[in-house]
Amino acid sequence: MGPPAPGDLVGNNGASEYTEYPQKDIVYSYDREKNSKKHSNIITQDYLNYIGKLETKLPNAINNISYTQGVKVNLLAKGQDTAVKFGTTAIPGEMRMPGGNNAYWQEIPDNNEFILSLYDLIGNGSRMPKGKSEVVLVVDKYNSIDKAFFDKLGITDKTEDYKTTDFVGKTILKVIPNDDYYLKNGDLFNAVDPTGYEKLYDSDTGTKLTITGILRPKKDQSSSYLSPGIAYTTALTASVVEDAQKSEIASTQKDSNKDVLLGTPLDNKAKDNALIMLGADTTPTGINIYPTDYESKDKIKEYLDKFNSGKADDDQLIYSDMAETISSITGKLLDTVTYVLTGFAAISLVVSTIMIGIITYVSVIERTKEIGILRSVGARKKDISRVFNAETLIIGFAAGILGVGLSYLMQIPINAVISNLAGISGLANLNPLHAAVLVVGSMLLTLIAGSIPSRMAAKKDPVVALRSE
Repeated sequence: MGPPAPGDLVGNNGASEYTEYPQKDIVYSYDREKNSKKHSNIITQDYLNYIGKLETKLPNAINNISYTQGVKVNLLAKGQDTAVKFGTTAIPGEMRMPGGNNAYWQEIPDNNEFILSLYDLIGNGSRMPKGKSEVVLVVDKYNSIDKAFFDKLGITDKTEDYKTTDFVGKTILKVIPNDDYYLKNGDLFNAVDPTGYEKLYDSDTGTKLTITGILRPKKDQSSSYLSPGIAYTTALTASVVEDAQKSEIASTQKDSNKDVLLGTPLDNKAKDNALIMLGADTTPTGINIYPTDYESKDKIKEYLDKFNSGKADDDQLIYSDMAETISSITGKLLDTVTYVLTGFAAISLVVSTIMIGIITYVSVIERTKEIGILRSVGARKKDISRVFNAETLIIGFAAGILGVGLSYLMQIPINAVISNLAGISGLANLNPLHAAVLVVGSMLLTLIAGSIPSRMAAKKDPVVALRSE
């Protein structure tokens, strides 16, 4: 439950104590935190062991499990003549929504089969990375990456397009160990000066990263698992975490209550964050689980819920279902569109029903003498009514068949357009059962529309009807 909205004062029981837009000459004060609830997940070793059994418990339900580490990786790039800092970014990078900003730096899962089911390797000699010293370049479906990525690589004066051979097989990135990147100065540590980047890049320590291939999303994929930029292996993650944990700055920070970079005092929470950032604490800061399908997602959620069973609220670990969140937002938008379209359809049905009733009534007026002849030769009132009811049913049947037939024909161009624009095939699909229901519904509506005129026809006096012209 979120905090109360500004101006809406909420009591202990959650009920509003005051009316909106009060006329009183007064300003109220309320406690935003009073009725809000926050939860912090504490990832323990028991939970990590529990997650580690997930692939064994549900072997066909998992595509990949990745662990977000808070430790920083010191990354230098030398796309041209001078080494520059690519960025001090977290491994494996910030969790982000599709299409959001990113640091062009992300971990690639060990499951090459899964990645190659989503991406194609392009360029001569492209292959998947192996080990900690190899990475791949990820591009979008246009073979493009934002200019900011090339700025991070230090490529700033090249204006023409690039070739795949400019990257495949090239070594233009290097991970610098903490002990080389942070230099001790008395009781504090200082990051190396930018003037020393060139020396660090050319030194024998650290891990130089070679681009072994270029990945591009397949044509039939509607969304991307990876964002454009550099994707590295889990082996590099393990190497950076191990190096950071053994570094001097990490051990110093572990024994100090002050920030070893700034010299400022740290409270417990700030110290925990500092230990994670420098690698003294290697506990993952997040876990991302990618199911194979929606059915598997429900099984995974059920498995995760079992861990929280019987635990106090503070000891439980709450997960976020991004697919469900996106589906919920999309569902609300689709529901709104559906309601609007249903309203238009209802209006058209009402108008059509009225028009059918008018047409049937006109038919009754024009065939008054015919009705008189039928009555004079022995036709009963219900026989006259059945004649017009049969006509309206035939009209409804013909209209239903025509509408359903056109719907089936329209599926072909609609699906072709959606497939080209969104990459989703077979979205427009009319179920045969639904088609039959639509035809029956059309017949019922026309029958209802013609019921009043048919009754009027049945009630006509045969003598009066015969005299009509």
